[in-house]
Amino acid sequence: MENRVIKDAQITASSEFSSIHAAIQARLNFKAGGGKYGAWSGRSNDGNQWIQVALGGFTNITGIATQGRNGRSEWVTKYQLQYGDDGVNFHYYKALCETLPKVIKGDLWSNSWINKQFTEKVYLFLQDVLLFPTLFLV
Repeated sequence: MENRVIKDAQITASSEFSSIHAAIQARLNFKAGGGKYGAWSGRSNDGNQWIQVALGGFTNITGIATQGRNGRSEWVTKYQLQYGDDGVNFHYYKALCETLPKVIKGDLWSNSWINKQFTEKVYLFLQDVLLFPTLFLV
């Protein structure tokens, strides 16, 4: 997403705190400025918020990078992923041989970013991915 191969129209969210916290500001290394805050923020701090990236076709996903909010001490410390291939039906990402959705550790502080490679020998071929923050520091 950082290199803008994924267009703004492909990034949506359950909600936005305001227009200066837009979903398109979820790009890695997005900097606060020009009246925009340095991250996407959902309207509520609860587990019902998500950000979605429509990849535009089947894509092999082997990891995900997350980053705290630029310019503020706010970040997601844990999250879950859902994926799908039709934009309607989604499945939680699970570790191999597990029945519960995998909870993935997020960032340690606001200006850091963490690249999480999927360690299981599973590669997701999908069209859409949703990230659900489950624990955050604000």
